[in-house]
Amino acid sequence: MARFGSRWPAWRAALDRFALHIPLLGRLLSKAALARWAGTFAALFAAGIPLRQTLEAAGGAAGHTVYAEAVVSLQADVTAGQTVSVALARARVFPPMLVQMAAVGEESGSLDGMMAKVADYYEQELAETVARLSNLIEPVLMVVLGLLIGGVVIAMYLPVFRMGSVL
Repeated sequence: MARFGSRWPAWRAALDRFALHIPLLGRLLSKAALARWAGTFAALFAAGIPLRQTLEAAGGAAGHTVYAEAVVSLQADVTAGQTVSVALARARVFPPMLVQMAAVGEESGSLDGMMAKVADYYEQELAETVARLSNLIEPVLMVVLGLLIGGVVIAMYLPVFRMGSVL
């Protein structure tokens, strides 16, 4: 599936859009992409890289075509004179918290610091979600394995019991 997606970018984009709508997986993918995007943005902008180049590099670092496409429109808006927070809000892909943090960062003059906080927040949210998910999956996996092993045991012993009743 991944090879198929790498050959046809339109297929990859459609698959990424679909994945965002899957209940649990979508939130995980979104949090991971936002954490990567905000972290890359913060690091590059703090290093003195111009805003346009920072947006371009951060869009690729997100690792998700939905966010990469949104960053293309974000670049166009920022180049046209919009502030980053207004451009983020217009993209309609980024959550309101990220947009508000960007607005506060622009007003205070520490956009890189605010984006670093956003990245930390989403990394922490991602870690907590994965931990909760693993705690939920463990008992379900035990029940499934128990049912599988029980089914195998019954399948093995049922013929033996039937032969015993014939004799």
